[in-house]
Amino acid sequence: KVVSQASAKRASFPELLRRKIEYRRRMRKLRAVMKGVCGFVAMRLWVRRKYNAQKMMVHLLNRIIERAAFREVVAKFNHIVKQIQRAARSFIRRKRAWCKKASKLWMHVEDKHLADFYSYSEKESRDDSVSRRSSGSRRAS
Repeated sequence: KVVSQASAKRASFPELLRRKIEYRRRMRKLRAVMKGVCGFVAMRLWVRRKYNAQKMMVHLLNRIIERAAFREVVAKFNHIVKQIQRAARSFIRRKRAWCKKASKLWMHVEDKHLADFYSYSEKESRDDSVSRRSSGSRRAS
């Protein structure tokens, strides 16, 4: 009776074979699913890496563009400063020439006034001395 129970509990060869085939089919399906999931995760990581690389490249290109724009602004500013310096130097040259002419003119005007003053004062002193002599007194009033 014990042997008959053991044989009754024990499955037959075709049944074992069927179970083993089912088990292997399930395992293949699970492997395929796991492979698909792992592939999806790997692809997701690859896409994320690519996206991050693209973001970094976009950021780098934006920085380059900003730098180029900044360089352009600085170049314009330097150009304006150079124009102002050119104008200032030109003004100083013109001013120096004008000052030379004005000082020469002023020297002529000053010399003329001084000459007029000295000739007038000399004339007056002569007139005073003539009038003193004619009045006869030593004291001039």
